[in-house]
Amino acid sequence: MLRKLNNYFTTFEKILWIGSLVLITGSAVMFGKDG
Repeated sequence: MLRKLNNYFTTFEKILWIGSLVLITGSAVMFGKDG
């Protein structure tokens, strides 16, 4: 059970990391286009 929970959290963290990276790159592109 603990191992399954650990796997779930690592997947969740991966999703969080990918989401934040996409947000950062997206905002950087927007800022680059603006100025």
